[in-house]
Amino acid sequence: MRFFNRLRTRLLLIVALATLPLLLNALYGYRQERLAATANAEPQIRQMLSAALAPEATVLDNLRQVLRIMGNAEELQGSDLGPCNGLADRLLRSQQNFANIGAATLDGKVFCSGVAAVAGIDVGDREWFRQALARRDLSDGQVLADSASGGRSVVFGYPLLDPQGQPRAILFGALHTNWIARIVDETPVGPGWYVAAHAIDGYVIARRPDAEALAGQLQPGHEVLRLIRTWPGVMVHELAGPDGVRRLYGVAPMAAASGAIYLVIGAPPDLIFADIDARFRQSLLLTLLVGLASFALAWLAIKRDIVGFSSAIGRAMQRVGAGRLDARVESTSAVVELQSISEGFNRMVQQIDTLDTQHRVDTAALRQLNTVLDAVINSGDAVIYVFDLAGRCLLANQSFARMVGSTPERMLGQVRSEFLPIETARQHGDNDRQVAASGKAVTLEEEVALPGDAKQTYLSVKFPLRNEAGAVYAVGGISTDISERKKLEIERRLAAMVFDASAEAIIVTDARRRILQVNPRFSEITGYAPAEVIGRKPGLLNAGVQGTAFYAGAWARLKAEGAWQGEITSRRQDGSLYPAWLSISAVRDAGGAVAYYIGLFSDLTQRKALDQKVRQLLNFDALTGLPNRTLFLDRMQQALHAAARHKSGVAVFWIDLVRFRVLNDTFGHATGDRVLTEVARRIERVARAGDSTARLSADEFGLLMIGFDRDSDIGLLAQRVLDAIAEPLALDGKRMALGANIGIGVYAKDGGSAEELLKAADVALARAKLAGRDSFRFFAAGMDVDAERRLRLEAELRNALAAGQLSLRYQPQIDLAAGRVCGIEALMRWTHPVLGPVSPVEFIPIAEEAALLPSIGAWALREACRQNKAWLDAGLPPLPMAVNLSPRQFRQPDLADRIESLLAETGLPPALLELELTESAFVGDVVEAAAIVQRLKALGLRLALGGFGTGYSSLSSLSGFPFDKIKIDQSFVRDITTNPANAAIVTASIAMARSLDLVALAEGVETDAQMNFLRTRQCEAIQGYLFSEALPAADLTALLVAGRGLKVGAGGTAQQQILLLVDDEPNILSALKRLLRRDGYEILTAEGPQAAFELLARHAVQVIVSDQRMPEMNGTEFLERAKRLYPNTVRIILSGYTDIDSITEAINRGAIYHFLTKPWDDDTLRAQVREAFRVAQGFARA
Repeated sequence: MRFFNRLRTRLLLIVALATLPLLLNALYGYRQERLAATANAEPQIRQMLSAALAPEATVLDNLRQVLRIMGNAEELQGSDLGPCNGLADRLLRSQQNFANIGAATLDGKVFCSGVAAVAGIDVGDREWFRQALARRDLSDGQVLADSASGGRSVVFGYPLLDPQGQPRAILFGALHTNWIARIVDETPVGPGWYVAAHAIDGYVIARRPDAEALAGQLQPGHEVLRLIRTWPGVMVHELAGPDGVRRLYGVAPMAAASGAIYLVIGAPPDLIFADIDARFRQSLLLTLLVGLASFALAWLAIKRDIVGFSSAIGRAMQRVGAGRLDARVESTSAVVELQSISEGFNRMVQQIDTLDTQHRVDTAALRQLNTVLDAVINSGDAVIYVFDLAGRCLLANQSFARMVGSTPERMLGQVRSEFLPIETARQHGDNDRQVAASGKAVTLEEEVALPGDAKQTYLSVKFPLRNEAGAVYAVGGISTDISERKKLEIERRLAAMVFDASAEAIIVTDARRRILQVNPRFSEITGYAPAEVIGRKPGLLNAGVQGTAFYAGAWARLKAEGAWQGEITSRRQDGSLYPAWLSISAVRDAGGAVAYYIGLFSDLTQRKALDQKVRQLLNFDALTGLPNRTLFLDRMQQALHAAARHKSGVAVFWIDLVRFRVLNDTFGHATGDRVLTEVARRIERVARAGDSTARLSADEFGLLMIGFDRDSDIGLLAQRVLDAIAEPLALDGKRMALGANIGIGVYAKDGGSAEELLKAADVALARAKLAGRDSFRFFAAGMDVDAERRLRLEAELRNALAAGQLSLRYQPQIDLAAGRVCGIEALMRWTHPVLGPVSPVEFIPIAEEAALLPSIGAWALREACRQNKAWLDAGLPPLPMAVNLSPRQFRQPDLADRIESLLAETGLPPALLELELTESAFVGDVVEAAAIVQRLKALGLRLALGGFGTGYSSLSSLSGFPFDKIKIDQSFVRDITTNPANAAIVTASIAMARSLDLVALAEGVETDAQMNFLRTRQCEAIQGYLFSEALPAADLTALLVAGRGLKVGAGGTAQQQILLLVDDEPNILSALKRLLRRDGYEILTAEGPQAAFELLARHAVQVIVSDQRMPEMNGTEFLERAKRLYPNTVRIILSGYTDIDSITEAINRGAIYHFLTKPWDDDTLRAQVREAFRVAQGFARA
């Protein structure tokens, strides 16, 4: 906007406005001349259009003549219209402009056509057909698409009339548009002209110039087409043509096409408007020159008389605006008005300078006064304010602003309701109006509402303020917050009421524990009147039940924490004792020192008696004294929590007495109660320590079994409960036979909560009832089967030895150094006549629990010694026979004597008997166990520690007992080639055995990979299906006679360079193998990690190249395991997929030596593998 405010700009605008009429006149004249020229050109263009369309009549006459010839032909003269395709074809070939000739019936069916494709079509809806039928003469032409040529054609209809003048058929002729193109080509025009034939839908039939550019194409949307569609007659318009060039265009319809095709002629504007445009440019230039000359002359005059003087005044005003009041206009002007302005400006500045000096003096004094007033108003916490009679704030100090959450500046001019609650503002306004009306100062209490329904109370002094006329115009006030004081007064009154009305006894002492005050309840409980205790110490209430240590601890805690509470026994004035709950709090003064002690206590006598009675009624059955259902559920919940933490077992028994209601109704309720009491006693007697019993309903009991080693223990306890209840009962001279059924729910397979387990036990009880009296059932049907099978096996195992069902099998042990048999282990087998072979895993624990192992074990020991002596006598190599001893056998006092006698009886050398013990044999009295082992060693026997590594005390067993061998448990060996943790345990166990000069034997070896892994770790011996299963004596005899051994050769040597390639795509493996075998490596391939682990166990691989993405596990995980199993290998990832985070982490941990991407560069890959083998050789030398 500054630009338009300049004098030069405004002068330019004035000159422009003065020149504007001249410019508008020139434009108007130019427009009129162009219109006149356009009107003059119109006859010429109309004449050209008429001349160009003259040949059209000849074309139409020829068409009419051809159709008449066809109508007069012999083929169409009969009463029946027959095929005339031949006639049409002859006529069509004779006419150059025709696209087709034919005839149609009156219902529109074409029955005659020079073009075969048209025959038979329906043309009844065509405009040319309807016009010919209605006019009885030649129709207007209809422009249609020509399917044969792909262009357009104009179709005409002509009626074939009978002698009575009625139509017999409709003849038609379709004309090519080439005759229209000839009209366009033959129209005489000069350069720059435009001639074209356009269909009304925008289709370009022909055009000049650029005949080939758009001919035969649709070009909708241009201005000439819009002129055609709104054609009122031959008129001339200046438009942009289809080719984008502006011309004077005229259009005229072609009569043959009935307004569907128009002829367009465009004249170049330069031919018509050239002189007009030249004259307009001259006129425009002259107008601009006149305007510029006027502006220059006016500007010179103004600059001489006004601009210089204006600049001088402007500079003086700028200096004044900058604060320089000594500035003056120094210039003079010959123009009287301007000189008057200069002198007036100088006088004004002089007056401003004088006033400014006085203002600065007054401002300094006022600022000093405001500083003093501000300090006075804002120095304290008092709220100071002034409001006018309309309630608008005239003054507010900082305290007032903080109270309402605003600032003094923002509050000025606001009414009270803008920063105070509406009700508070109304009340304060009423108070102000009373002060204004009375004209006197008033002191009163006022409340201010705060957020959250809180309120503050203020003591306000309000006074009227008067103007010079003595009228009150405002009310001022000073308010002080007295909320805390009011609150303290209320609290003091409430405390006194609470103190006197408290249901608890209250005693207040000073810091030296002298009683200062007691409440009425104190006297009611203790019997002491206030006057009897004030001034004395509370020790007068001490009953002497709690010792001095108790009170010393209480006072120590009171001093440290400021409070203590607990139960004590006190003495009344009459000497009687009563339990009390006492709470003591220390009250400190402002300096932190104890000023008072306040004690509150209540008599617990009645409460304790009531609690005990309620607890008994709520949790125990009144008749039997057993826990009731509520307490039983609580104990169940506690047991389930413990079971979840410690992974222990819990089982719930639901016990139902059989036919108890009949017994109760027959012998009476008194007898029934005695029966229930006796059953409760019997269940408690059978229950184990830690189990819980309960009476659940009239004749139903519960038993909570907490902690068991195996599910079979549940069935054994259930059977003992049934046996105990079934014992005959003698009451009043009568012997009664009782019976019961038990349903069992087991945690967590049958439920995770107490209610779920009880529900499971209830369902199982229903199944037990169906099974008959004195039966039990588990909720899980499979457990019933397991329990029944276990009971059956235990019963039949007692006779198995006598029945000859037990036998021994012998499994050879192999020396890994030579591959020869180095020992034999005797293993017991049981073949049941009905059940078939019973696994040792199943019957050995049963025999252990049923105390059958000592007898069975003694038989096995004798049979093993006898067989080994038989092999020795047969001339077979002497081999130690390993026999397992159960913990019960080991603890037999005369074990050493029995074995000594057995060796003497069989004649077997003691060195050929090896006793295998597990660490469970040493649990308990370790000194006794050590003595037994020493006696056995004194006989010359060999000792082996079995299941090494599976318990907690294996190391202590090794260090405290003279073993010759450790047997590594098969649970570690099973996945030794793929599980780094188990591999580390086995490796450490072998190393430990060697350092202790013990033989290490691995059990359960089933694969070559496992064997080679153990051999490379220097394990001395193995045992398992890799060499042989446990065999009958005859089969093992044949094996020993044949001298059969195990091939234990190495899979590779240190001198070989062995490369392992791992990829799940066989074609990748083949390509890598072809590339790398030229470097002389021994190459192993695996299509997955499991196969790779097998190869690693059998061969001394130095370098591994692995893919990253594989189905079993990814490459980083595989190489991580390989590192832990075979740390001296060099490991490389070759992959087309990159998981940056996991690969980076693996590289940082050392699991991956290099990461290479697919597709690989052959030379780079070979160089990296060669470097990896150099690193591996460094590992071997280290």
